[in-house]
Amino acid sequence: MSSWEAQEGKRTFYIHIQGGSVVIGNHLGSGHTDSAGEFSFEQIRQGGWDAHIERHFGAAVLAEVKAAVGGGASVAAKPPAAKAPGWEDLD
Repeated sequence: MSSWEAQEGKRTFYIHIQGGSVVIGNHLGSGHTDSAGEFSFEQIRQGGWDAHIERHFGAAVLAEVKAAVGGGASVAAKPPAAKAPGWEDLD
């Protein structure tokens, strides 16, 4: 089983990989505040949790999670965000 935890203030975020599933959740220190879900490897490979994992754990952990579920560092290349016309000169 692979596990990661990240602390943000009083909230602990966690990822546990066990068997063929991934548990992603968070808590405030007790079981009464736990909020989590269980997802298949395929769901993780499809990228639905990429933004959450990267925001709370960082890009390195996202790459480790993807590798652990057989998806590599990035399953699908994401196109760059489109810019509204007129904003090009602000870069």
